[in-house]
Amino acid sequence: MFKINKRTEVSILFSLVFLLTWPILCYQLGLLFNSSFTPFPLTIQKILQMVISVLIISVDGFCFIIALTLAPKWWLITPIIFIATLLPIILVPPAASYFISIGVICCMLLTFFYAKYKLTSYEDFKPVAILSPVVKTFVRLFILIIVFTYFLTISQFIKTSEVNNSNIVNTLNQHISGIKNIFQIDNNQNSLDLQNNFTNYLLDQKFTSSLNPSLLNNIVSSVLFFIVLNIILFILSFLIDLSIVGIFYLLDSFNIILIIDDTQKVKRWVSNIE
Repeated sequence: MFKINKRTEVSILFSLVFLLTWPILCYQLGLLFNSSFTPFPLTIQKILQMVISVLIISVDGFCFIIALTLAPKWWLITPIIFIATLLPIILVPPAASYFISIGVICCMLLTFFYAKYKLTSYEDFKPVAILSPVVKTFVRLFILIIVFTYFLTISQFIKTSEVNNSNIVNTLNQHISGIKNIFQIDNNQNSLDLQNNFTNYLLDQKFTSSLNPSLLNNIVSSVLFFIVLNIILFILSFLIDLSIVGIFYLLDSFNIILIIDDTQKVKRWVSNIE
C-alpha cells in the first residue's frame, strides 16, 4: 500500500488533466485524418491546425511526465496508458484509429522507460535538463506516429481506390461548361456533342491519371509534414521548459517536494510525506 500524500495528489491532478485533454487531441487528430485533409499546399488554416495539434500533444506529454515523475508507484500510470490507447479507436476515423492506438502504446511505454531511466540515474537534480528531453521525446514520437499513420492511410487509399469514370466525366463537363459560360458559347446540340467528345478524348488519353497521387508524392509530402511539425515543436519548446521550471518551483515552494543539497554543487529532490 502507499500513502496518499501531497505528492500523490499532484500526480493524480496531472493525470486527470491528461485524461481531460487527451480526447481533445483525439478529436484534433480526427480533423487531421479527415479524408479531405492534405498538409500541402500550406495555408493559414492548415498551419493553425498543426500548431494546435502540436500544442495539445505538448500539454499531454507534459502532464503525463509530471504525473509519472510524482507517482509514488510506477504501476499507477498503467490506467492512463490503457485509456490513452483506447480513446483513439473511438474518436479517430477508422482508417487511422488502429495505427494511432498501436503507436500510442509504443510511444507511452518508450517514454515511460526513458523517464524511469532519467529519474534514477541523474547526478545533479536539474528539472529542465532531466525532464525536458523526456517530454520532447514524447512529442517527437507522437509526431512520428501521426506522420507514419498519414503515410499509411494515404498509401492504403491509393491502393484500394478506383477511378470512377462517371465522376470524372461530370467533373470535366462542369469545368468545360464553366469555360463555355465565360466565353458565352451557346449550349446547342453541336456544342454539347463537341463537349462530350472532348471529355471522352481526355479519358482515352489517360489525362486523368494525374488525379491519383503517386507513392513518391506521398513520401515527399509525409517527410515535409514531419519537418513542419518538428519546426512547430522547436518554436514551442521554450514553453515546455518554462512549464517544467514553473511547476517544480511551485512544488518546492509549497513543500510538496523538497529539493535538498547533498553537497555544495549537487541537488536531489525528495517527497514531502507529511
